[in-house]
Amino acid sequence: MNIGDYVSLLRTFIDKRQKKKDQERNKELRKNNRIQKLRNVSRSRFQSQIDNLQGKPDLSKKEQLQLDKLKDDLDFMVRNNIRKVEKDNNSEDNDVLGDKSIFYDPDWNIDGVAPPGCRNVRYNEPTFVRRTKIQPRTEGLSDIRLP
Repeated sequence: MNIGDYVSLLRTFIDKRQKKKDQERNKELRKNNRIQKLRNVSRSRFQSQIDNLQGKPDLSKKEQLQLDKLKDDLDFMVRNNIRKVEKDNNSEDNDVLGDKSIFYDPDWNIDGVAPPGCRNVRYNEPTFVRRTKIQPRTEGLSDIRLP
């Protein structure tokens, strides 16, 4: 074998490894996308649709495919412990509080909307009052006037 043969073998080996990595990455992406999609649907909704289709005496091909897909999705939800994220009615997570929000800024955030992943909190003035007096730290520089 000459050096060209070794190079071609090495390339095919590297190509196979790269292809395997790509397949694993794509599989993980598909799984995560499916989880995100199913996170917005409740299990009881799937179960009621399955019961509804199973209650029919004759199923068309389309209905049978839909039934199989619903069963598969429900099984996937159970295996991966996916539940629909329920929102509390008392929660102020997505409420727009306007100038009553701690995130309110007259120039940058007029609506007082919380950043993604943060809970919107109503501004409570007594909470944000400084309890101690601020002592300037000039470290012996007494000739500098305070602003």
